[in-house]
Amino acid sequence: MASPVLAEETVSFDRDVRPILSNACFACHGPDEDARKADLRLDVKSGFDGKSEMGAPIVAPGDLDNSELFYRIGDPDDGDEMPPKDFHIQLSDEEIETIRRWIEGGAIWQSHWAFNAPVKPETPQTSDDGWSENDIDRFILAELERRNLDPAPLAPKKTLIRRLSLDLTGLPPTPEEVDAFLEDTSDGAYEKLVERLLASPRYGERMAWPWLDAARYADTNGYQGDNSRTMYPWRDWVVQAFNDNLPYDEFSIWQIAGDLLPDATLEQRLATGFNRNHMINGEGGRIAEENRVEYVFDQLETVGTVWMALTFNCARCHDHKYDPVSHEDYFRFFDFFNRTSVNGEGGNGQTPPILRVATEEADARIAEFDAEIRALSRELRDRGRDLEPGLAEWEERKRAELAVKENIEEPSELDVLLAIPEADLTKEQRDELKRTFLLSDEDYEKLDRQIASRRSRRDRLENEVPKVMIMEDVAELRKSFVLDRGIYTERRAVVSAGVPEAVFPMDERYPRNRLGLAQWLVDPEHPLTARVTVNRFWAEIFGQGLVKTPENFGVQGQLPSHPELLDWLAVTFVESGWDVKRLLKTMVMSSTYRQSSVVTPENLKADPENVYLARSPRYRMPSWMLRDQALYTG
Repeated sequence: MASPVLAEETVSFDRDVRPILSNACFACHGPDEDARKADLRLDVKSGFDGKSEMGAPIVAPGDLDNSELFYRIGDPDDGDEMPPKDFHIQLSDEEIETIRRWIEGGAIWQSHWAFNAPVKPETPQTSDDGWSENDIDRFILAELERRNLDPAPLAPKKTLIRRLSLDLTGLPPTPEEVDAFLEDTSDGAYEKLVERLLASPRYGERMAWPWLDAARYADTNGYQGDNSRTMYPWRDWVVQAFNDNLPYDEFSIWQIAGDLLPDATLEQRLATGFNRNHMINGEGGRIAEENRVEYVFDQLETVGTVWMALTFNCARCHDHKYDPVSHEDYFRFFDFFNRTSVNGEGGNGQTPPILRVATEEADARIAEFDAEIRALSRELRDRGRDLEPGLAEWEERKRAELAVKENIEEPSELDVLLAIPEADLTKEQRDELKRTFLLSDEDYEKLDRQIASRRSRRDRLENEVPKVMIMEDVAELRKSFVLDRGIYTERRAVVSAGVPEAVFPMDERYPRNRLGLAQWLVDPEHPLTARVTVNRFWAEIFGQGLVKTPENFGVQGQLPSHPELLDWLAVTFVESGWDVKRLLKTMVMSSTYRQSSVVTPENLKADPENVYLARSPRYRMPSWMLRDQALYTG
């Protein structure tokens, strides 16, 4: 939301005016065509260039008296005021003053910052360059100097090793590690510590936690039955991917569409478990197709939130009220995911398509059982051939024995078969007689028993192999429809796969499937993905993102506290080959990160929420980290 504009600042439409209009005006004059009134849009430039019903300009740059917008929000006649008196949001005097200054300053319109591709800014000059370790510090220090704030001194080494260990591994340092760091007085001691922690296997576990949260990971289905599921191999893949420093663009493509890559490996197919982490409803009265559609809703909305920080769910029932995502855009995006064989039936946590994920040891043991079963089966077959010539004589003898029996109260299965005239026996009955004959041989029976035992043990081992739900498109694709108010039975127009073009058009070179979608998301020109990603990692290190709403980069989200730094990080991240470890190292090597958390009364008063980072942030450990501390130190 907008902050009060300082008297000496030039009013910016994107930073200062749009948040006001979004909050108070877009509900009736925004992207939602069905809710729009007076045919007036204030979310696009053309709306400000138009005229009112009375013929007055909506906005006349530099001319308040001829600007219908200002007349309506200023001091209009009764009944003309906007927002209406009965609307739940009213403009404050400060907000009206901001709009006045914008119009008087020329009413320069700007598109929403997050929908413009980031451009790498020049590194700012500061008066005290000796404090800065890297360019992050120069952006931070420039803002501190502009606000007459001084950075805090560097934290003690004992504090730094604990902070760094928790941030990069989720665990505290051991006493031995603390002592070693304190004793290392070399210039590169801190950097060596950073490198060691980034190379730790615990690093991947630490980085996986927030990703699992974003991916709605769970080991059960989530509804009242809450059956178990075996998604943990996907979780383990995430941990290993972070430890291996898999480039983030590949990390993204594999999870969204690894199965569609040429000659997809088991790992790439396993990665698509990301989109099968949704809840599964096994309620008896639930309609399968309703379930299936809900699962697709979950998949597309999760991808929209995680990679683009857009609230796609707002467009499920109607055009988005604030962002340029229409109702039709939502269901065009829906079509990318509406292609698997999932049918929505039951609460099985291994609903196809699934992937068998066995360890090398398990596969080797299963192969051993298979080899033993084949060898024993050959012996059994050979023994059976040796015995077969005696079948007719055996059967004749058994029929004769049955004929002299009297008053059989409980006939055996063999007796029942022998009582049937030979000419009336079915093939199955003849086969059963033959098997009974063969099993009467001690050697044959022993071989048969050995085969059954090994097959049972082999099947038990196979059943223990995880079967992970993954993505896999069917050959004959379903039709996708615009669903009225998101109701699965209320089908309207047929739509084909596509993206919100107003956010970022999809290049023709990308196929219109999940693979093309993934490639579109990590296109270097995409305005959102890199920004959203570096902001998420910044929040992991500094406790709060440069954008305070990491799940919403739309018009209703918070503006970035340091927009140029955010863009510098995003562009640098892409230029590095989407190198996550390099990004994190840059953050934790900065003087900004290494500051003490001690705060002066002056800085606390000027920046109580530490938005501008004149000190190291202090924040609570997440629940999982608290649990790990207890286990680790207990």
